[in-house]
Amino acid sequence: MFNICEEIENGEYLFPYDIKDVDEMSGKEFETFLFYFFKKQGIKVRKTNSSNDKGIDLILTTKINGENIIIGIQAKRRSQNVNSQEIRNMLDGKEEYNCDKLWIITTSNLTQEATETALNNEIEIKPRDFVIEKILATLHEDKTIKFKQKQNNNKERDFNVKLTNEEKIIYEKLKQLRIKMAKELKMPIWSIYSNDTILLLVKNKPQTIEQLLKFKSLGHKKVDNFGNEILEIINS
Repeated sequence: MFNICEEIENGEYLFPYDIKDVDEMSGKEFETFLFYFFKKQGIKVRKTNSSNDKGIDLILTTKINGENIIIGIQAKRRSQNVNSQEIRNMLDGKEEYNCDKLWIITTSNLTQEATETALNNEIEIKPRDFVIEKILATLHEDKTIKFKQKQNNNKERDFNVKLTNEEKIIYEKLKQLRIKMAKELKMPIWSIYSNDTILLLVKNKPQTIEQLLKFKSLGHKKVDNFGNEILEIINS
């Protein structure tokens, strides 16, 4: 089993390479992963007492619009859906830790009642796509990050498919275009499109703007501005 809690000899944390590695974590390993992720981003973060955490696993202290904001996070890495009681527990933690905001970061789904409870209490839901397209994508853009499994060992592993040499070239060009798009649109790189989306583009080879719009992570703004460049790369 993938052990995300393992650290290399100099004490540097080894991050998961992809969502499959995350899916093999235990709940505590997922908390540890998020702890080190936020720490790597320069955000003040601490763990709560695991035996009596009041529904809060991590506490972030960050600045938003110049003000110090305390965010309480519940981390859920499991196959079962998160239920409403687990969401309600976070409200006790909000008072206990004087949190200004609450987040639940999860790789699973919430029940409908849990979703409604979260929304009614202004608890932000950070779902599986957030883990993939925000957290993991951010890590892959950081050249100082060390992964448990080296990226160059098998670049296609996280997709479980093989790419031809030509497809690998297209894949890398679309990654380069993602950086350009982020700068011009003034958006974080992770929000442009994920590596999974790049793979789908490479394998499906859309030929028209209309076909590009079927990729949910692209959207009209990105396609309007860069759709022709994406198609040119794919069909080059």
